[in-house]
Amino acid sequence: MATGLQRLGGGLGRFERPSFYQPMESAKCAEWYLARLRPNSWTVGLYVPKGFEAYARIPHPRWQRVSYSAPGAIFHRGSWKRPVAFDSDPQARDADEGQLIGPWADVLFETLADTCSHFDERCICGLWEGYNVEGPATARFEIGWNLGFLLYSTSRNEIGRYLSNHRGPCPSNVPSMIWPESRSWCVVTPFQFFSTYVAGSQTVIDRLFERRGEIDARVAHLDDELVSTIGGRQIVQA
Repeated sequence: MATGLQRLGGGLGRFERPSFYQPMESAKCAEWYLARLRPNSWTVGLYVPKGFEAYARIPHPRWQRVSYSAPGAIFHRGSWKRPVAFDSDPQARDADEGQLIGPWADVLFETLADTCSHFDERCICGLWEGYNVEGPATARFEIGWNLGFLLYSTSRNEIGRYLSNHRGPCPSNVPSMIWPESRSWCVVTPFQFFSTYVAGSQTVIDRLFERRGEIDARVAHLDDELVSTIGGRQIVQA
């Protein structure tokens, strides 16, 4: 697998796309996903497809400053920190909007790998187009409220390693939705929210809950409200 980077765009919008992303030539692979959404709602079903046995929500962790020798400490964005549950420590700061990264992403993708019969899977990733950059021609699709996404193919192991990088991947390269070609699970991290949603079999979700000592996983439903920070204002709508 090539490890170089594809340089995209220019000016203020310039960034580099990891070369493990292979542009899709057709949006046909997303038809099943679109058909299962609630396109005009402000519920979890706006982004997360129906038809799975169970669903979980992972509130993105806040980062608690600790000494370098503290258990679980990692060097994250300029200082030693560890991830803690979003509502467990009022002194913790800086949950990552639109990104589940670092140790918790590692736990999530380990869990997905444990429930798969293959060593690796080809996955489809949808990246929000709103960063206004140019890139290789790739297929595109829209969900409710005219939100457009660009489609790429990669492997589960590649995207899992990328998101597990605790130094923080470029937000432009973090997928809002990921699913394997088998459609056995779906991971959704809306770019303007502070939670990641996991849809899959009851076995997948149960195994994620078994690791609650390592990751803050909670039961989710498609009718749950979404909380948005669009335009700098917090909006809750059903």
